[in-house]
Amino acid sequence: MSLLDRLRPDLTTTTTAKGHPTSTSRTAPDRSEKGRSDKGRSVSAGSASGRSASGRSVTPTTTRAAARAAEATGVVMAALTGVWTAALSWLCLTLPVLLVWAASPQTTAPWGQAVRVSTDGWLLLHRIGVDVPGGRLGLLPLALAALPLALCWTAGRRLGAALSSAPGDPLGGSDGSGARRLARALAPSLGGFALGDAAVTWLAALLARGDGVAPVLWQALVLGPIVPLLGAVPAALRAVGAPVVTTLADLVRLPARVRRTAPVAATVVAALVAVGALLVALAVAVHHDRVATLHTALAPGLVGGTVLLLAQAALVPNLAVWGVSFVAGPGFVVGAGGLVTPAGSQLSLLPLVPVLGAVPPPGPMPALVGALPLLPLLAGAFAGWTLARRGAQEGEGVLDVVCDALTAAALAAAALAVLAAVSSGPAGPGTLASVGASPWRAGLALAGELAAGAAAAAWITHRRRPV
Repeated sequence: MSLLDRLRPDLTTTTTAKGHPTSTSRTAPDRSEKGRSDKGRSVSAGSASGRSASGRSVTPTTTRAAARAAEATGVVMAALTGVWTAALSWLCLTLPVLLVWAASPQTTAPWGQAVRVSTDGWLLLHRIGVDVPGGRLGLLPLALAALPLALCWTAGRRLGAALSSAPGDPLGGSDGSGARRLARALAPSLGGFALGDAAVTWLAALLARGDGVAPVLWQALVLGPIVPLLGAVPAALRAVGAPVVTTLADLVRLPARVRRTAPVAATVVAALVAVGALLVALAVAVHHDRVATLHTALAPGLVGGTVLLLAQAALVPNLAVWGVSFVAGPGFVVGAGGLVTPAGSQLSLLPLVPVLGAVPPPGPMPALVGALPLLPLLAGAFAGWTLARRGAQEGEGVLDVVCDALTAAALAAAALAVLAAVSSGPAGPGTLASVGASPWRAGLALAGELAAGAAAAAWITHRRRPV
């Protein structure tokens, strides 16, 4: 029996006259004869379990103690799972670094420094900044961030499956909606897992200090539990058979308008990110000679070239998000004083990163590039058209349809602003002190463009619907 089967709303827990719980169903047929026999068995069981001096039944203390001990054991095991998951993700990044260190005969750094460098890189995957002489490293390679998230997802599935297969009802007769009861059942295991994973993160942040390099401890304290929860919570919900999006929406009590417009907003976000990725691919194809020249000038060798290629591949999702900000109009920053927008490119000395050779050279952009901000308007129009057609089928008025369109535009703009914040940040001292898109500039521009297109398309579509 799964956890959801034990938490179904059509099953209720009632109490007999003698105080013993029996399970009943609201949808069950007439069961007068069966009820009398069940009542007789319940009374017999109560007599066998023991009574107090006044004749009233009591819950055995040992049963409650055993339940508390089982819950504590589950939390401890979940915490150990979090420790092992964090250690495994650290090993997945540290071992390749040590292999590169061992395969490079020119290196004179001790192996301990290689471990420290890999630990700093592992902390960056949790969006924890690392202070270096003259600046800070805080740029998260989004592709590599999938490593700890995938391991936390696997651990979350195991935690959810273990709770789902546990005998008995972990919540007894608790009140509240099914989503909240499910959250109470999963909270101890997921909380223990997050604390175990975060403990390894905090320890790594403390031990990785040295040679002028120091992880930002307050970021480790705040962000340490976030990555394990982001990966484990959806996986645990899926393991118990709960719909992830619906369950989370029930927990935070999202308004109905937000729920029905969120899928359309997600489609808009995916479309714009795909457009940004396409722009990056076109830029690399057009300026491939400059990218190859920069790679050759670095002379990284076979091992170093492989590492450099993988590092740049991990930044491709970041570049795609920056492409969205470029399409929206605000553009993105590359180095100190460098700004790339559809109107033109203003660049200073670029960092020696080969993929940055695909950035357009200084000067005005072609007229066709200046029309790119129309794409968010078209994406918003698609959202408004989709919601207006749905609203027409459900008999909604023009005001409701326009409000749905504006809500979808706001959700999409907020999601893209969050992606811009996560994908950007300082990448070192000097010219790398500021890299990426501005979240608030990109968010405001996208909000205005998407809202204009969505509201106009929704109003026009609703007015032209057949009567």
